Amino acid sequence: MNSSKKVLIALDLNEESGRRQLAGILRFLESSRHWNIQLMQHIGETAANAIRNMSFERFDGLLSGINAGDSDASVRRAFESCRQPTVFMDAEPQSQQAGNHTPRAFVHIDNREVGLMAARHLMSLGNFNSFGFVPEKKMPRWSKVRGKTFATELKRSGKTCSFFTGTAAEDTAYRKELNAWLTALPKPAALFCAWDPCAVQTLAACRDCAIPVPEQAVVLGVDDDEFLCNLTSPSLSSIRPDFESEGFLAAKTLDSLMGKRKLSRFPHSASCRAMGITERDSTRHVPPSGFLVRRALAYIEKNACRGITVADVVSYLGVSRSLLTLRFRQIQGNGPLHAIRRKQMDKVRHLLRTTDFPVARITAMCGFKSENNPKAIFRDMFGQTMSKYRKSQKRPFP
Repeated sequence: MNSSKKVLIALDLNEESGRRQLAGILRFLESSRHWNIQLMQHIGETAANAIRNMSFERFDGLLSGINAGDSDASVRRAFESCRQPTVFMDAEPQSQQAGNHTPRAFVHIDNREVGLMAARHLMSLGNFNSFGFVPEKKMPRWSKVRGKTFATELKRSGKTCSFFTGTAAEDTAYRKELNAWLTALPKPAALFCAWDPCAVQTLAACRDCAIPVPEQAVVLGVDDDEFLCNLTSPSLSSIRPDFESEGFLAAKTLDSLMGKRKLSRFPHSASCRAMGITERDSTRHVPPSGFLVRRALAYIEKNACRGITVADVVSYLGVSRSLLTLRFRQIQGNGPLHAIRRKQMDKVRHLLRTTDFPVARITAMCGFKSENNPKAIFRDMFGQTMSKYRKSQKRPFP
């Protein structure tokens, strides 16, 4: 039997994300991993001070979810003196000091996918006169990536995005800047907020400005903190990151580092996908044209990999093909066939990443009758072949 590894786990368990990450870590440890855990539940400067006074030599590894990338620099700096294998969650890769060869890895939610998901969902809700992005006030990297990807996807459909750029340090002045920005947006407006606390603040600003939600503005957050989302009025729709898988992957990566197994690059970086969107009242007001497209997208979501065609969608909805195509182009910027292919290709990518199945089997599982057509679609959609994509996603450990 392997000797137990002493591991320091630092998480913010006041947040739903931290509790889900811990669930993922514990799920990994169920598979007979021998870890002796010390759990730290502090945040901010309190955690930084405690970490500075620690003797890291008594630990074999460190797993942290409270550094939050560049939004909590004091905690991140406190870990710089640690020379044990370290895995950071909710963090993009950071450069290390010269001469520091500490094995480090970074596991984070795929922020580009979050921005992409937000844009597609809000566009599916109907015709809006404006789209806006509200960043996290301290402008960490993850917030910037979500906003940039959101705007880029909107641009692909011929739409523009207004960014809130409040600069006031004091909360009251910052709120006034947000109110002025919201008031100036053409209505109805679709608003994507970097995470749930930003969305809660945006909902409060909408009340200040007498902007009814969801009638004149729809609001979407990220993290799906159930308590926070249901505490607001109206309740908040939110993207669900897979924090449990993030915790599982972080623990798996740390186990590899402590076992002195080499990772593919240094510092190693890995990301986890978002699971979907929990829709609540802040996005539920949908015009008739948007409702038709959403019904079509829901049908496509469930049936795309069964090999359905646009004709099947038309038959299910009971409308003409020309009307369905018109509504899709008005709201999505492309036709229903593109939505079917996008869903199929997302499943193809998932199977390429997570299985060793032959390409022929994967394409058949995704509703294609032959290999050649999906190979061409994949290359056109993602700019590389299936084999190159699979090779780029290979992980160096089981």
